[in-house]
Amino acid sequence: MEFSELPESTRYLNGDNHGYFLVVNMSTTTKTPEEIEIRKLRKKLRQIENLERHDRELFEEEVIKVLKKDAIRERLRKLLIAEAEKQAHIEAEQAQKNREKSVREEKRVSSQNTVASEKKKDDVSSTIKSTEDDLPPSYNEIVCDENSKQKQKRNKDASQKNKEEKLSVKEKELSDDKKDFTKEDQVKKELSQRKQIKKSWNRSQFIVYDLEGHNDLVTDIDSNGDILVTASRDTTIRSWNLKNFEEIHIFGGHTGSVSCVNLLTPTQSKKIGESMFSDNLKCLYMLSGSFDCTFKIWQLQSGKMMKSVYTYNPVTQLAYFDKEEMFVTVSDGGKLDLWNITSAENIYSGRIHDGEAITGLKIEDDHIYTSSSEGVLKVHQWRKKKLVCLYKSEELRMADMRLISQRNIRHIGVFNQIIYYGDDGINIKAVNWKKGIVQKLLNHTEDFGVTDAIFCNQDSLFTSAYDMDNGLAYINVRTLPDTDYVGTLNDEATGQIKCIHCCRGSIPNGDLLLAVGGLELKIWKLITSSRIPNDLSVIPTRFLPKLNTTGADSGTESEYTDEEEEEEQGEEGSDLECEGKPDSTANSGLFASCTIL
Repeated sequence: MEFSELPESTRYLNGDNHGYFLVVNMSTTTKTPEEIEIRKLRKKLRQIENLERHDRELFEEEVIKVLKKDAIRERLRKLLIAEAEKQAHIEAEQAQKNREKSVREEKRVSSQNTVASEKKKDDVSSTIKSTEDDLPPSYNEIVCDENSKQKQKRNKDASQKNKEEKLSVKEKELSDDKKDFTKEDQVKKELSQRKQIKKSWNRSQFIVYDLEGHNDLVTDIDSNGDILVTASRDTTIRSWNLKNFEEIHIFGGHTGSVSCVNLLTPTQSKKIGESMFSDNLKCLYMLSGSFDCTFKIWQLQSGKMMKSVYTYNPVTQLAYFDKEEMFVTVSDGGKLDLWNITSAENIYSGRIHDGEAITGLKIEDDHIYTSSSEGVLKVHQWRKKKLVCLYKSEELRMADMRLISQRNIRHIGVFNQIIYYGDDGINIKAVNWKKGIVQKLLNHTEDFGVTDAIFCNQDSLFTSAYDMDNGLAYINVRTLPDTDYVGTLNDEATGQIKCIHCCRGSIPNGDLLLAVGGLELKIWKLITSSRIPNDLSVIPTRFLPKLNTTGADSGTESEYTDEEEEEEQGEEGSDLECEGKPDSTANSGLFASCTIL
């Protein structure tokens, strides 16, 4: 069977029938050897992905595992197609049986209805004849005349009552209309805006620009609309001109992976310039955090490092706390630190996640939101020089009281006090922390993937989706605050996406500019003109119907037994061959190449 002949329930084609996204139903209790092998291969890919995220040189056995990635994906691709064909055959047979059963049922019901109809006619005729024979004609005339008089009186009374009721209802409706007029208008306006956003997305086209410069994973990005700044595992930060997409500066000074970057606003920059550097010029400043246990302050225009602060812990995320005028840093050891913006002195230091790496940090109003590698969310508030914990996620539940699986949280976004997070599953979770309720939003067309990046922007939610089966990523877009799915951006040539930032504009305004970073650094620019350069290809937005459905349950990482895992370890190195197996006498060069995603 050709791949194109498979039913839509078991496949998703990449737009022009190239590539594959297969959704194979393996929910049966008894698993076939092929299904078990698929799970084993996927677990190996998960392990490789974890190895590639390490900020260190890999050991020799780890390098061997990483080099098998392409062979594993090729074997997995063949198994998925075979399973899809088998499932398609089963579905076709079941559909044929259902059609035959439906035909038989229709014939049976039709026959029963015919018999019942004839019997009913006979019973009615018999009843009428019996009644006419039993009653004398004079009696029938008397009863009919009396009934007619009573009926006329009842109709007159009912008519008067209906008039009074209608008048009362009409007066009440007029009163209610005046009260609800503003509310109804607001609802209609919101619905109209949502329709316009969806309509705009369906018609949108983009040009994708590749920005080359970093030689390792891009870990974080930020922008003020004119300038883009990017952090990388290659220990550098770079700034880019968003008019011509050319590089402006390379910021060198960190000795470890740069994990985060924060471009300050003119108001924030003015406060820091005047208080810390006695600078009255209109300079913009930037913050960066690194695994070298420092955060640094840079002057954006000159590329000059203005200050470096040692934190004693690798910095995973940082932010400017506008309301309290403080810097906030978090670490891979679970610590949160607050720093004075005038002197850069430490104001507070505490371990808010016990022994867990803090993977996410967002600030909204006076709340500090954090997430951890153990799947825990926390909300804090700075009160009277004390950090107060307002919320800790424990046994998160859906509205129907089903428990949410606790997985490594990779990224968070916050909008109107709702926490959106991506983890090692196929859904995004939207957490109403004040009510303790979670909503699942399906973020993958596949049944094996992760969400590495989330960005909330005014009326839109942008999320990355990474298909671990084939190593490709795409971007899904939803409206805020209602989280309606509106479209997907997929050029079928992007590896894992670690960060997303809306540089400026929006789809309805026709000026959207979106930056994504990870294995590549790309700019998605909305086309507002029919004049397109010949050397650039146009990428239309897509609508994937599956993502317009409710969230699905994600499979666990290892759903097979310990015996199967031991068997897998015994087969390690023999079932899949890879090119470029490292020589034990020349490890260092291979280690360096394999630490790059």
